[in-house]
Amino acid sequence: MSPESRENWKLRLEIFKTILQIITLISIGFAYLSYRDSVSKVDQDTYKMIAANWNDHLALFIEHPNLRPYFFEGRAVTPNNKDKLLIESVAVVRLDKMDAILTFFAQRRAPDKAILGWKTTFADAFRRSPALCEAISGVEGNYGLIVPIAQENCTMQQTR
Repeated sequence: MSPESRENWKLRLEIFKTILQIITLISIGFAYLSYRDSVSKVDQDTYKMIAANWNDHLALFIEHPNLRPYFFEGRAVTPNNKDKLLIESVAVVRLDKMDAILTFFAQRRAPDKAILGWKTTFADAFRRSPALCEAISGVEGNYGLIVPIAQENCTMQQTR
């Protein structure tokens, strides 16, 4: 084999290696885009599930309209109220859902403006519901991110 022929083969091998490297980089790029799209889709689906779950729990107030005053109109629960256990149970469910939603967004490192609507909804819920404030009172250690919102807004409720 002549030296020119060897050089020709070396050049062809270098070109082939370069083409393979370019193909590999393009494949990695497509894999990344696919991964990013799937993560985005999962986040969107999870958000839809969270919103649907929150809305489903609001259906309780359609099924049991007698509970609405305790969660939307500021009515306090009296010790002899026949629905006291139901009201307390719904309050705990609401607390769990609120805390779970805030935890989800915190894990995703969502900016505050992305969750402002949720925080406003939760703050309003505490201001309008002595039952929620009673439910979290004394068990703040069982919850996480909902606690500061509860503390601020239950205090506001007491000063009205």
